[in-house]
Amino acid sequence: MTTRPPATPPATATEAAAPRIIRSVRQYGACGDGITDDTEALRRALTTVTGFITVFFPPGTYLITDTLLWDPYRVELRGQDAVIRCNMATPGTYSVHVTPSASAAADSPRNGLVSPYMLWARNRSLEFVSANGTSAGFLFSGTPGVLAAHGSAWAEEPTTNSNLMLANMVFRGFTVAHHIQGHSPTVRFRDCILADNNAAVLIDSPDSLYPGLVGRGTHAAYASCEFLGNNSPDWMFDLTGNQELVLNNCSLSGSAALIRAADTSSVQVLASRVENTGDHYREAGWPTTDAPEHQASVVLTDAASIQFKHTTLRLNVSPVATLPHIFYVGLSAQCTLRLCSVAAPRVTALTTGGGRFTAAQTRTAPVENIHGLEPSAAPLRGLNARHNRLGAVNGTEGWSTSQGTLGYRAAGESSSADITAERDIVSAVYTSDEPTELSVLVPLSGTQRHFEYRIEACAGEGTSGLTVHGERVQFFFDGRTDVARTIITSVTPVELVSTRWDILTASINLDTLDLNPDLYGSARVVLSIGGARTGSVLHVSRPYAGAHS
Repeated sequence: MTTRPPATPPATATEAAAPRIIRSVRQYGACGDGITDDTEALRRALTTVTGFITVFFPPGTYLITDTLLWDPYRVELRGQDAVIRCNMATPGTYSVHVTPSASAAADSPRNGLVSPYMLWARNRSLEFVSANGTSAGFLFSGTPGVLAAHGSAWAEEPTTNSNLMLANMVFRGFTVAHHIQGHSPTVRFRDCILADNNAAVLIDSPDSLYPGLVGRGTHAAYASCEFLGNNSPDWMFDLTGNQELVLNNCSLSGSAALIRAADTSSVQVLASRVENTGDHYREAGWPTTDAPEHQASVVLTDAASIQFKHTTLRLNVSPVATLPHIFYVGLSAQCTLRLCSVAAPRVTALTTGGGRFTAAQTRTAPVENIHGLEPSAAPLRGLNARHNRLGAVNGTEGWSTSQGTLGYRAAGESSSADITAERDIVSAVYTSDEPTELSVLVPLSGTQRHFEYRIEACAGEGTSGLTVHGERVQFFFDGRTDVARTIITSVTPVELVSTRWDILTASINLDTLDLNPDLYGSARVVLSIGGARTGSVLHVSRPYAGAHS
């Protein structure tokens, strides 16, 4: 076996002179028949206190029933068609505890690398499988250390998982595949598969700050990895502290619960494909409330942030999906999509929560041929009140009708018990049998690449035959009254009744227009109304119009 020279000076002269040791787990009594308990044999093979060794797993299935301790700064793992079958007796027990011996003390030589080989060690080609569905996978954790009594030196130096790489491995069927705790600043995975786990990655316990030790949080990176399954109420990725997660050229395919990030966690999803069915929402374990943060595939709270770049997202694609949103973005959180393609049928809007959402050069295209679906209009990007260009409905300003009169009524002012009683509404009362139009003017400003609207409408009590038979949006240059561009958004008739609110909505990518959208100063949403009779009444409520960069 050829070894490259160490990239840094060796820890000791003895280690530099020591030959590279390769151990086969069979030499230490492991059977690999999938029946014999190989726990103690593997423990013997993984134990070393000096130098750096490679532990090799020949083809076979190795059964373990208790946690293995692995020091990645002393032991490199290699396998060939080897499966480690994990059958922990106590549910939730971790199969492998990654416990480093590298010091993280700032004054430690080379910042603590025990072995020069750690800089290029590649742990690879092993498959870890939960045999009972209740075992947990890998726990990565360093130690915070103990300060001496006078506080200027370490009585026990802290340890850290840093520059750790696992490649070409499979983790299947665990309650948690990878639990990355504090003092693990750089943990990387490449060409791995994480399948059918309740939770793929849990990152918590941010590093504490000690004198002489900088708490950098956790940086976990997955490159060219595949995440499959996760059909459970647990999150595929769950970050609860000040950590950073990077997914590069990965594939994610799961149920409703994809990513949750809190505190100041940061997530980057680059050149990847993300798909969820959305059909496992509110199974056992899901919250039963209607809180917005319980109705999205990606949830960002506190000051967390996520960025998708050069990524394809196919979300909520099951015909029975019930998620109303894709992203919940808290008021101090941020979600960014750049150069992405998004398809999300049957959602009310992509985002909720009121936080910052940016979609730059991102296509929210109609969806076709996903599980036999008919083509679907692109979803709204958000229904947050702070982004509503129309503001709160408190009168008829901005609204107009081509015939009849307009009126406004606030919620609670009606003595009737119909569906309009608890809403602010704008009403059109028609005075002839002529076809008519109801419209609302939307102010625009700055750079906008995307325009969307959503209006709920119903017929008044005693009104029948009223139909919205067309919708269009007219765009106007700033300071001009002549129409610069008209986009027909719907020609599908919608018959309005007094017992149901119908939703009229559309989403338009302004970059597809033949005029510069930055020059538009306003837009008018126009509803073409048929079937009006003298005395007919049309109500509209909760109008929303948004324009995004």
